[in-house]
Amino acid sequence: MPLVFACLDVVRKIKRRVDAGEEPEVGCHKLLAFVGNMVAALAAHAPAMALRLHLQCAMVADACHESSDAYEYLTQAFTVYEEDISDSRAQLAAVTLAAGSLPQMGAFEEEHYETLSTKTTQYSAKLLKKPDQCRAVCRASYMFWSTAGEAPYQNGKRVLECLQRSLKIADACKASNAHVALFVEILDAYLFHFEKENEHVTAGFITSLLQLIDRELDAHHETDAKVRTHYMNTRKALAAKKAKSERFQEIDAGEA
Repeated sequence: MPLVFACLDVVRKIKRRVDAGEEPEVGCHKLLAFVGNMVAALAAHAPAMALRLHLQCAMVADACHESSDAYEYLTQAFTVYEEDISDSRAQLAAVTLAAGSLPQMGAFEEEHYETLSTKTTQYSAKLLKKPDQCRAVCRASYMFWSTAGEAPYQNGKRVLECLQRSLKIADACKASNAHVALFVEILDAYLFHFEKENEHVTAGFITSLLQLIDRELDAHHETDAKVRTHYMNTRKALAAKKAKSERFQEIDAGEA
């Protein structure tokens, strides 16, 4: 929808003019409402595209400090998801995009951000395939440690809940032997949040996860070489951080 993106570009220009002290004939809110009507009309014919456009509009609205419009766009995106998107791959793509978009928005009040991120996490946990559930819930942890805005939303307890839930889902993937790869991906997320000094993500959790992955690799010699390489690269990165950071030295990495 080139017209949608052209209008969003105009919204940004209007915001710059307003910030410069001008009074444009059409304000950001009015033009955003016009764009919203176009996207809503598209939803019945191309729901996946409409959802992506709603998210894009929300990000522009947020950047222009039109938080009410941003919230409305995200609400509309969730409505499209619930009513019109049933294909499992499209659902995965949608929740992945939503989880990646929310942490970039900084204009919401804490209550609204909490509602949106919780809803996205719930969608993630209900995806059809267990590995998709696991990855999506793990990715949701980043929503609860945003760095956008003057007072970013950061809830360390919710981060840990997502990480622990993703581990539980990964453990349920043993039958398909997908669990080791998932454990390694979750380890990366634990290390990210540990580095961000989330007090709920402790060195003890990471030490236990390293030990678990080592045991599983020893027990499953058929594990994909790419998974083993990923794990060894993560261990190398961890060793480098341990050499430079006192905080990382709390992690007992054992022997690679």
